[in-house]
Amino acid sequence: MYLTDIPQNYVNITSGLGEATPTALLVIPLMVNDTVQGILELASFQKIAAFEIDFLEKLGEIIAAHINSQRVVEQTQQLLQQTQEHSEEMRQNMEELAATQEHSQRQVEENKKLYEKLHVRERVFGLTTILSEADLYGTITFANEKLCEVSKYSREELIGQSHNIFRHPEMPKALFKIFWQTIKQGKVFKGVIKNRTKDGTHNWVDATNVPIKNEKGEVCNYMGARYHITDDLMAEHLYANQLKTFGIESAADV
Repeated sequence: MYLTDIPQNYVNITSGLGEATPTALLVIPLMVNDTVQGILELASFQKIAAFEIDFLEKLGEIIAAHINSQRVVEQTQQLLQQTQEHSEEMRQNMEELAATQEHSQRQVEENKKLYEKLHVRERVFGLTTILSEADLYGTITFANEKLCEVSKYSREELIGQSHNIFRHPEMPKALFKIFWQTIKQGKVFKGVIKNRTKDGTHNWVDATNVPIKNEKGEVCNYMGARYHITDDLMAEHLYANQLKTFGIESAADV
């Protein structure tokens, strides 16, 4: 757009000598690939020749191409920065993932060692301790191998049966009454008990019965851990002292 009739108040050219209204005004779009990148507005005190306009149009194309190149460079830099940020984020994620995997591996190894320790302890415990678990009605819910060995019952024969299956006829009711009172109060009962085995013989055990509570703090079942007393004379002596401690005068109270 080339104008030679410029309104007085449209634009002024200012210099150290003063200011005045230009004689001609040239507006050239800065275009490249049919895309306007900017506008070049040129004011002059003299008319602008046609060859000057052609030159400025070509110059406008060069400026537009430069602006376009700069924008491409900026976009490329932005993409490169985003790529670097994403790469850094991925690197951090990979490091975190590697750290997590390393932690998980250590946890697996620690759990394996713990399992091995627990397995050894369970094996030792199973060889030395007669263990069972029962509900508050005395129904057996768990029996270990040692209990089966000493009682001469199989696990299948014990699960679901009452603990009375072991009760020897010489055991007084008063002793079991104290046992149940203690357990239902949430306290541990300890005592020497004479049990009857499947074949009608007997065995003595030093028993510790521990009540188990639910999340409400109520006693829901109990676990018994017993040690086999193989010396009958020792067991009878301990049992007699126990009757005195509990205030039971005669073992014949059945």
